[in-house]
Amino acid sequence: MSVNRIVLCQGQSCANAAQHSPMLGRLYYDNGSGWQLVKLIRFPYPFTGWFDTGVFVETQGIFATRWKLEFDVNAAQAPALGEFQVYASYPVIGGNIQWSFDGGSSWVSGGTATFTPLAAGTYEVQMVASAPGACPDTARLTITVDPCGPLPVVQSVLAGRVIEGARIELTWQANLPAQWARLERLKDAAWIPLYQHEEGRTFIRIDSFPSFAQPNVYRVVSEHGLGQLVYSNLVSSELSLSAVGGEEFVRAFPNPMSDELTLQLGLRERALVQGVVYDAKGAMVAHLPPEPLPPGLHERRLRTAEWATGIYFLQVEWGGKVHTLRLLKMVP
Repeated sequence: MSVNRIVLCQGQSCANAAQHSPMLGRLYYDNGSGWQLVKLIRFPYPFTGWFDTGVFVETQGIFATRWKLEFDVNAAQAPALGEFQVYASYPVIGGNIQWSFDGGSSWVSGGTATFTPLAAGTYEVQMVASAPGACPDTARLTITVDPCGPLPVVQSVLAGRVIEGARIELTWQANLPAQWARLERLKDAAWIPLYQHEEGRTFIRIDSFPSFAQPNVYRVVSEHGLGQLVYSNLVSSELSLSAVGGEEFVRAFPNPMSDELTLQLGLRERALVQGVVYDAKGAMVAHLPPEPLPPGLHERRLRTAEWATGIYFLQVEWGGKVHTLRLLKMVP
């Protein structure tokens, strides 16, 4: 038997709005290994309308016999505790399913049933499934509803390290499950989203195109049910050719491009570097004049806003070798 849906503070009007916001909650289940936090719940804004409303939490697929909901309300009077919806995980052919929420004194029939606790406490849900020619199948579920006091402080760690290929591997961990977590990089005084991770407390992400011309600074913005949190534990990673294994390479991004193209080079030794960009007809559209460059990582930018949509070829030459990349210009 599983808890399928939880609705908090359903059916309240704006006359009592001050008593209902903000409301925070923690939902746990126990499958025999102790209480496991499955969800943090938060009302995103105060209630201001004369209509039924609530927060719906889907938990289908988690099967446990013990559930616990802790709630915290910053108000003198707590709102209605809401409702639980339970369901049978298998059909009964030719029979019926009955539910009781009061120790067997009264029963309701159906594949699902809704239970509304009237006060904080522990409640037992009973289910009896009957089919012709078979013994009744029974199940029990306990639901505990309790005030929890202040919710815990979210602690997180964002770490980065340089890996081969002049890339940066970033690892994020938090002590609470997040509804989402977004990795961002600081570029030209603005935070640029790189990656958004749904439903989890950890992720590992590789930034394949970090900058060589400015420090790479990252942060995580996350939603834990406690509001949007911008973490202050920024990660700054510096790249050097020795740190990435002394690999020689040339790469260009974004590809496809729009208004700007970034060219990156890795040189093991000092070299005279030059480059040129041709369109599909062989006409030159950009030229990088010969430039002596020391060993290390180098970055150049090309404005491509005036280029026509289509295919281009970038050729970069040093040390007697020509490196060619195929590029695609897209409509902005």
